[in-house]
Amino acid sequence: MKPCLQNLKKKEKWMKKKVLRSIGSLFLLLILFSFNSAFAQQKKAQTEEEKIAQREKETLLWEEAQREAAKVKKVLLVYQQKIPDGAKYDAVHALRNQISHFNTRIVPIKSSKYEPGMLQFYDVVFYVGFNDKEPPPKIFYEDVIDAEQTICWLYANAGPVVNREGDTLGFRVSEKTEFGFNSLSYEGISFSRSGDDAYVITITDRKKAKPRASYFRRNEYVPYAVQSDNFWYVSDLPFFLDSSGHIFCDLLHEVFKEPHSSYKYAMIRIEDVHPYRDPKQLRKVGDIFKKYKIPFSFAIIPVYTDPETKERATLAEKPYLIAAMQYLQEVGGTPILHGYTHQYRSESGEGHEFWDINNDTPIAEDSEKWIRDKLNKGVDLCADNGIFPLAWETPHYGASELDYKIFSEIFSTGVERMQLSDLTSQASQSYPYFIQSRNGRWIVPENLGYVSYREGQTVDKILEEAYKILVVRDAVAVGFFHPYVETEHLEKMIIGLKDLGYFFLDMKTLPNQVKTDKWQIYSGLPYFYGETENKKVFYNREITPIINLDIENKYIYSFVMSKKFKKKDIDVSEDPVNGDILTRIPRYQEGVFVIRIGDEPKVGLKSFEHWALRTFLGTDSRGVADSMMRLLMWGLFIITALLLVFLLVIFISFAFTKRKGNRV
Repeated sequence: MKPCLQNLKKKEKWMKKKVLRSIGSLFLLLILFSFNSAFAQQKKAQTEEEKIAQREKETLLWEEAQREAAKVKKVLLVYQQKIPDGAKYDAVHALRNQISHFNTRIVPIKSSKYEPGMLQFYDVVFYVGFNDKEPPPKIFYEDVIDAEQTICWLYANAGPVVNREGDTLGFRVSEKTEFGFNSLSYEGISFSRSGDDAYVITITDRKKAKPRASYFRRNEYVPYAVQSDNFWYVSDLPFFLDSSGHIFCDLLHEVFKEPHSSYKYAMIRIEDVHPYRDPKQLRKVGDIFKKYKIPFSFAIIPVYTDPETKERATLAEKPYLIAAMQYLQEVGGTPILHGYTHQYRSESGEGHEFWDINNDTPIAEDSEKWIRDKLNKGVDLCADNGIFPLAWETPHYGASELDYKIFSEIFSTGVERMQLSDLTSQASQSYPYFIQSRNGRWIVPENLGYVSYREGQTVDKILEEAYKILVVRDAVAVGFFHPYVETEHLEKMIIGLKDLGYFFLDMKTLPNQVKTDKWQIYSGLPYFYGETENKKVFYNREITPIINLDIENKYIYSFVMSKKFKKKDIDVSEDPVNGDILTRIPRYQEGVFVIRIGDEPKVGLKSFEHWALRTFLGTDSRGVADSMMRLLMWGLFIITALLLVFLLVIFISFAFTKRKGNRV
């Protein structure tokens, strides 16, 4: 028996060693694997940090180089009258919008109220004359003649400055307008023109006066604009988006001596996505954008209603549509809120919402509370269902000045054309580049129209308009497409814009802010940073990355939606929060930062990272969970798990050995 027991003890000893070696090897492999993963994550985090640091460094270098050019320029806008004779649009508002593309501070004043010497307090002075019935006061002419500042004179009443004895400026202007100028030429490209009248410029000294663009009449070329030292003269009223407007907007870069980066951006907006749209068709549209790997936007109407049939449906009632819109987000689409119901008396999508089109006036219910309530409910319906709008589009581009003011308080960005006064909705204005409205809203211009073969709006016409906009050095071309139109036209539009040399704009890279009572949504950086082929593009915009939340007994739930629209970096307050809370927007160039403020927590601590943070670090704050903390957290978890496995294996091996011994 003794030899058997000795052999058994030897076997037990050998088995213990083998088990311990196996466990040790496994333990070592797991530790190496966990540290390898941890270091890989750390390296990835460091790489991302290096990229962000490089971007910030490049931005600082750009700002340093452009500091003098980007200095805020004080602009005096002297006008004859705000509303031209026989018109219903605000011309001063129109010119102010075009100028707002540049780093300016604009002060408008009626010419009859100009006082001596006022001009000297400004860097650039614009004068707008509509006719020769009411010229500016004599003292204004005298100040302009002696001015060292940049002067830009538009259309009428330039004679006393230009047609002086001695040929001081090197050109002359006709006393009356002439007709027949129905085409233009600029930078080697010819354009048709909506009007045909103009003041005729005659160059008398080409060393002094430099013609910029030309009218064409029969076999005669006449300058459209001319520069003589610090004095610019434009023989048209280029307020609207036609060929004259394109040329004027491009020349403004030289008037202000502000060298913007030369980029060409395009965007396609999928229009009128309401609760009765076909989810399958929306997915088909998304597949096309995914195929070409380009970003886009889609305009949402969260509530459909038809007063005639009494039919009504909300986004929340359509789970398949919600899933389709979430898919659009995943493949690069940026949601835009396109009203709440997009109707006033008609069916959703067919009528105005903030304008009485029958009487061509603001609607009777127009009030701050009514507008704010609509926008709050619209954002809530979208965000509660995982759709996060980053911009606003006014239904049918019709709204009052009060409406625009409230839109700007909730949305920092609009994708639209702008109505120019409360006198009519028929006079709207678009632009060939980004502008900032007088209420401070960043406007991405819609300027290409939409595809409708029934109305003669073909893809070829849209591409023709996009070609014209290319004369502007930092052009932005935006058109829209309804999801019920055959998708072959969408593909043709995408290919055509690419062939013209446009790069597609991702709205998420713009510094957008949406602020309602319940939701706050942010994207981009405090500056617009993008990349085109072999070029880096910078477009500075002052938006603070610090958020001040004034909260009374509310819960905060925040997260980041990644580029593929997956939630990460979730943060939930366990208890209600009171007072002013300062938080910094995470600088995710391609992500969306979302904050929900509510009476109850949005969710419990569902993620393991939250549980681990509370367990190991005593907090669930994502501010603590930086990359190193995450490494520590996972390391502690893996080591604890391995120790438990080790103890379990030891226990099982001893139990097995004891059982064998008992048998013997």
